[in-house]
Amino acid sequence: CLLMVYALGSWLPKLMANAGYSLGSSLSFLVALNLGGMFGAILGGWRGDRFSLPKVVAWFFLVSAVPITLLGFKSRTLVLYVLMVIAGPTTMGTQIRLDATTAQFYPLSMRSSGLGGGSGVGRIGAIAGPFLGGTHPVASTHLPPPTERLLGHSAVVAAFYYLETARVAGVSDASGARGKSTPHRADSGA
Repeated sequence: CLLMVYALGSWLPKLMANAGYSLGSSLSFLVALNLGGMFGAILGGWRGDRFSLPKVVAWFFLVSAVPITLLGFKSRTLVLYVLMVIAGPTTMGTQIRLDATTAQFYPLSMRSSGLGGGSGVGRIGAIAGPFLGGTHPVASTHLPPPTERLLGHSAVVAAFYYLETARVAGVSDASGARGKSTPHRADSGA
């Protein structure tokens, strides 16, 4: 997910300007992406409280593949704003929920190590995203350029990975509890 977040956040205005959109529109696309991410974090958290959080994350990943792939096509400005508003919640908003989802996979005694390890591995995407964006050839064809296809495919792979990991770890309900047991909570002594 960090691959998508950092690739879009770093290079979106430049890629859109190179595709023929004005600098103002190109920067506005980035604002729409970030506003969508903010609302997506809230919406995804609300949905995650009512449904299985790993399933919500997986669905958001799957949905993100569509607008990211469609960014490779030359479209009207309004269509691109709609794609940005959909891509924001499903990429940036999903990244926010990944920490909460990842924490559900580990027992309390090793939760911080598991979350830190997952975040560390995720930084590979944070490095690769801007690199891919910087080496992106802005295509003049009507086929999605390689970066949009790669980002879209990575979102689909991430969705299936998260669903399978949740299944194997036994995280199935909205609280993230494993099976019928409830997560351990420390007594505050009050």
